[in-house]
Amino acid sequence: MIVAKEDSNASLLLCAEAKCFRYATDWEKAINDDIKKLRAYRDQDSRIAKRVVFMLFDDYYWCNDVNTANEIQQRLNGIRNENGITVLFHTSEAKLENY
Repeated sequence: MIVAKEDSNASLLLCAEAKCFRYATDWEKAINDDIKKLRAYRDQDSRIAKRVVFMLFDDYYWCNDVNTANEIQQRLNGIRNENGITVLFHTSEAKLENY
């Protein structure tokens, strides 16, 4: 987890969860658990963080399992459309061209 704050008692500027699913046996549970935490941080009542971000740093599925990669991308696209959660990931298309 990544947290950024100012020198004050105000809400955190940023709270981010960074993931690597290379070794995850249940990527869907991992995403759901992290998004649940980020929703709580984003919740207006708690005011823990002004901005929440989910980041995926892994190209394993995009290079080795296209079906799972597509499922992950669809799930993250659904979260991306949810108000208040920023989702960052890439599909490693540049790396695939080199294989």
